[in-house]
Amino acid sequence: MKESFLDIHLKGCRVKSNLFRMLTLLLLIFCTTNVFAQQKNVRGTVVDASGDPLIGVNVSVKGMTIGIITDMKGRYQLEVPANATLLFSYIGYRSQEIAVGNQLSINITMQEDTQNIDEVVVVGYGVQKKETVTGAVSTLKGDDLIKTPVANLSNAIAGKMSGVVTFQRSGEPGYDGATIRIRGSNTLGNNDPLVVIDGVAARTGGLERLDPNEIETMSVLKDASAAIYGARAANGVIVVKTKRGMPGKVNISYNGYVGVQQATYLPEMVDAATFMEMSNIANQNIGGDPTYSQEAIDATRQGLDPIKYPNTDWMDYIFKNGLIHSHSVGISGGSNLARFALTVNYLNNEGLVEKSKFDRLNIRANTTVNLLDNLSVDMDFNSYRTNKYEPMYRDEAYTSEIIRYSYMTPPTIMGRYPMKEGSDIVYYGNRPEQRNPAAMLDRGGEYKALEDNISINLLPVGK
Repeated sequence: MKESFLDIHLKGCRVKSNLFRMLTLLLLIFCTTNVFAQQKNVRGTVVDASGDPLIGVNVSVKGMTIGIITDMKGRYQLEVPANATLLFSYIGYRSQEIAVGNQLSINITMQEDTQNIDEVVVVGYGVQKKETVTGAVSTLKGDDLIKTPVANLSNAIAGKMSGVVTFQRSGEPGYDGATIRIRGSNTLGNNDPLVVIDGVAARTGGLERLDPNEIETMSVLKDASAAIYGARAANGVIVVKTKRGMPGKVNISYNGYVGVQQATYLPEMVDAATFMEMSNIANQNIGGDPTYSQEAIDATRQGLDPIKYPNTDWMDYIFKNGLIHSHSVGISGGSNLARFALTVNYLNNEGLVEKSKFDRLNIRANTTVNLLDNLSVDMDFNSYRTNKYEPMYRDEAYTSEIIRYSYMTPPTIMGRYPMKEGSDIVYYGNRPEQRNPAAMLDRGGEYKALEDNISINLLPVGK
């Protein structure tokens, strides 16, 4: 039986439909195979410049939500498209981008980012990018302070900040803190600036009891930048930020120095013979008789008998060289969850006068714990102990009184006479209504002041 035209037409349509379905199925199989063929399994290790593995490094595909973090050994493994670009990022290190291409193994060495400190400035309410700061703010890094080996931190900022003037009234160990003025004096009363350390204003000890190795940055707020602190900021504000730990390996550092201090300038006093001649002239000018004979003057000048005719240089007798040494050890490290920084410092500073010295022990432990993605807590422990020693002539008469008498005592007075053989008695030169500085040093005693301080600070920090 012959097929009708309609049957032939319908049969042809069914053939075409089946052919179309087969072609569509083949195309889907080809596309799926092609997609799976473009996925790659990339693995590798992330280390720092020293070759130590970095834990918790973020490894992600740029422009996509695919990502992972490195394990305890710094290793990662990730399924990525063949044309992907991997982004490696870690706090405190420079981010890196690597095109995958044909690579199946990508090992990365990350470099520390040392520019972050330069890009921000500590202001009264937190930190701000340097280029966006409109107020008058001067900033100094802790590394710049360490370069000046001084016993008192307040002396280390001299000449390093615009608008800041420091002057030191005393060089005696323990009392050698500098007076600081920001843009001059503003009142007839107290002109000292407000010192804020890690968010705590007017902390006991201020700059004078800080170890320079603890400091990350120091900023001086000079105008409206300091307004957040109110009336206390009328003379300016010094904001100090101490070092905190960074995620990664544990770092151990040491910084120390040993030096000898000496008086940079002492007045030149006349010798004993010249003093005797000037005394005779002074007496003759008022109609009196000479005090010293020419024979005594000549014997003193020639040094024939130093016991009978002494020639004492009291500046050389009182002042000596002093040894100063400082040792600081720091340990820091942690992870993205918690990080710490521990600093221990010991300073010993001998004075230029006998029995005068100062020593200080600092311990600081800063800890940061991340509670949430946008909330962390800073837990800081700080303590110091200082010991100040100085010679004491009598009550309320200390080193300055002894130095004053060394200026007033004539060079014709003997300091200490040589001890007689078999005797432990010390004899000192004497003159009516005069005190012997050597006797004041030996017999006056010693004054000692002990100062202890411990502070704990808890500060929530929002991000």
